[in-house]
Amino acid sequence: MKTRPTPVNVLVIALAYTLLLAGCLPQDWESNAGATFGAPTPTLFGTAVKTPIGSTPTSTQESASRGQVCVFPVDADESGVFSEAALYRIQWTPGDENLIVETRGGTLTLRAPATMLMGARRVLIVHRGEMPEELQFPAALEPGGAMLFDAGSGATELRNPDNSIRSQTIRDPRGDISGEKPSLDIITVERQIAEAGGFIMRLTTDGADNGEYPWSFENVELLLGQERYTHRILKSGKVVNLHYDSEGNYSVWEGTLIVQANTLTWALNHGAELPFGARSATSEARADSTILFPVEVMHRLWQASLTSCG
Repeated sequence: MKTRPTPVNVLVIALAYTLLLAGCLPQDWESNAGATFGAPTPTLFGTAVKTPIGSTPTSTQESASRGQVCVFPVDADESGVFSEAALYRIQWTPGDENLIVETRGGTLTLRAPATMLMGARRVLIVHRGEMPEELQFPAALEPGGAMLFDAGSGATELRNPDNSIRSQTIRDPRGDISGEKPSLDIITVERQIAEAGGFIMRLTTDGADNGEYPWSFENVELLLGQERYTHRILKSGKVVNLHYDSEGNYSVWEGTLIVQANTLTWALNHGAELPFGARSATSEARADSTILFPVEVMHRLWQASLTSCG
């Protein structure tokens, strides 16, 4: 025996088909090319859909949210605890000095030099710590490239348009050396990878060496995996460059080390995939030390973005 549909059933069925059809309609992002967008809609590890709103752009700042924002989970340190990460697609235009990004962790200002080339770029952030108010967008980041940022450590990584790693940087606060000389106050440590193979490690301090050595010696050390590269200055002013292997055995370093003002640059051929950091000390006490660059965190962030966002 067949039952005839009631008016209520007909209405429910019609509404269901309408919702199903609406869900299948394509989203034409290009039709909104002239609009700016608000902050990402909160979603639980899904693609954030953004609604266009009226806005008047200026010559020095504009909303970076004209592109899509893809939100996804990442287990940054294999602890089993997932952090929220997001990919922000932005467009840099000539004349811009900075760009405002409404991120999942708050407003972020990207600053770039006047030599920054126009074009689309990607910013990948793992939101597992407090976001800074601004980040430097280096001119070396080519159109089509990507900048990765770990809010937990403050480390950044640049990727070329072909997805290869261009550089990796960790930063350390100024003045955290308890009154020691500025040449022992480490500011940044950067690894730049060459296209033809090999790489350089550039360590920058808050000031150049002043030539005064009131202690037996002072060290500025580059840490690479389980090895150390030490630039040591004795009380007499004599310089000794050393290499310590993973077992603590040392020898005189005969490779390339360039000291220029407040930077030390090592040219190396092995260990481009290893974590790195730096520290400084005198014969009296430890002066400064940085975090280790989170190689695995960046790798997982990059792979998760490719899987989740394409």
